[in-house]
Amino acid sequence: MVLRDRLFPPEPVCLSCQEKIIFSTLSNICDNCLKEMSFVTRRCLRCGSQLPETQITGFCQICRSQELKLESIRAPLIYRGKAREVLLELKYHKNSGLALPLGQLMVDYWKFFSNDISRDYLVVPVPLSRERLTVRGFNQARLLGEVVAREAGLVIEDILIRKRNTPPLYHLNNQQRNLVLRGAFRVQADRAGRVTGRKILLIDDIVTTGSTLNEAATILLAAGACQVSALTAAAAERV
Repeated sequence: MVLRDRLFPPEPVCLSCQEKIIFSTLSNICDNCLKEMSFVTRRCLRCGSQLPETQITGFCQICRSQELKLESIRAPLIYRGKAREVLLELKYHKNSGLALPLGQLMVDYWKFFSNDISRDYLVVPVPLSRERLTVRGFNQARLLGEVVAREAGLVIEDILIRKRNTPPLYHLNNQQRNLVLRGAFRVQADRAGRVTGRKILLIDDIVTTGSTLNEAATILLAAGACQVSALTAAAAERV
């Protein structure tokens, strides 16, 4: 059985639609599914999210009322349609193979739109709480971060700890978000020295308001990081 599999490996299938892959631009996902995804084309200059159709450039509504500690947030996909479906498959249905094509997209997008793609960055995934990690069994941000680090030639480290669960933030105002997130993260004591003077690339699956990434950046900057940017697979549309 093992020899046969080596001589005649099974034909690859798309992890999204389960169709056979003859040729694909990315790993583990077919080009038909890729074409169904919506890409960010009118990005907010600060958080990188898709702007509404009535706005071509500038800041989104949330960023106009929110101060970010982050240098920038970038995301290749809009969190809707096929992109949302794929991310939900990764996050809640343990389809971990989808982290590979998503991570490849993230790296390509970061290289294209970032002014600084040096190897000075330390990749840091946004952590899950212990309770949520136990239930889910893995951290999707860690899986994406591993792909990003490998493809970009960077080092990844679990620098942050999430001390507690936080509820969804999208429908809260800035003050409420800040209250919910205050004290949610801390830097691991035995790895604090790894942050000092470093550029940090925070990794997460989705950015909605940017508040979670901003709170994580605040903690990393307080620990001595010289700059924090963020890269996610998808971003919510700004309205």
